[in-house]
Amino acid sequence: MAFVFEIPILLEICGKFACPPEVQSVAAENLAPSVFINTLQQGKKSLEAVQSLARMMPDEKSVEWAVGSAKMGGAVAGLSDEEMKALDAALDWAENQGTEAQTAAFNAAQELSPSSPSYWAANAAAFAQPATELPAAPELAAMAGDASSHFAAGAVLLAAGQAATGASAEIPQMAMDVPIPQGAVAQAMGEAAVPEVAAMTPKQLEETAKLLEPFIKKGLEIAETVPGWS
Repeated sequence: MAFVFEIPILLEICGKFACPPEVQSVAAENLAPSVFINTLQQGKKSLEAVQSLARMMPDEKSVEWAVGSAKMGGAVAGLSDEEMKALDAALDWAENQGTEAQTAAFNAAQELSPSSPSYWAANAAAFAQPATELPAAPELAAMAGDASSHFAAGAVLLAAGQAATGASAEIPQMAMDVPIPQGAVAQAMGEAAVPEVAAMTPKQLEETAKLLEPFIKKGLEIAETVPGWS
C-alpha cells in the first residue's frame, strides 16, 4: 500500500504563526489544502498563504520550496559561493535526510548573514525534526517542531523581496512576528525576532500578493507531488 501523507488540520497550522481571525475562519471551513491556499490568495492574504503552505507540506518539501525560492531571488540579486553551498546542503538534506546532511546544512548557514534567503533555507533543513545532533537542538521544543517551517517561510518571503528589488525587502518584517525561543535557537534565527509592525494598507496587500504569486505557485507545484495532497 502506498504511503499517503496526512495534511495537518488547518486550524492547527494557524496556531503556529500570527494567524488573523479572518484566516482562522477560512481554516475552520475544512477546505482541501489547495483550495485553502487559493482562497487566501484571492483574499490578498498571501503572507498567511506562505506561512500556511510551509507548514502543510512535509519538511523535505518545504525545504525544497525554500531552496527553489532562494534561487529565484538569487537570479535577480546574485548568489555567492557560500550561498550556493548552503542551498546545495539544504537540497541534499531534502533528498537524503539524515543527521550528517542536517549538520552540513547547519554549518553552511553559519557562514551567511540572516538577510540571505539561503541562510533561512539551510536552517530549514538544519532544524527539521529530529535535529538531535545540532548545538541548538535542546531548545527546539519551545517551537513545538515548527522551526523548519518557520525558516522555510522566511526564505520564501526574503527571496520574493530580492526578486522585486535585488536586495532584501520588508516582507519578512511584516510576517515574522512569531514567538522566538531564547539562547542558541534565537541566535541561529538571527533577525527573525523582529518587532510587530502596523497592518498593511490595501495597496500594500495588493502589491505583496502580486510579488508572492510566482513563489506560491512554485510551492503549490511542489505540494502537488506529496501523496495525499488535494
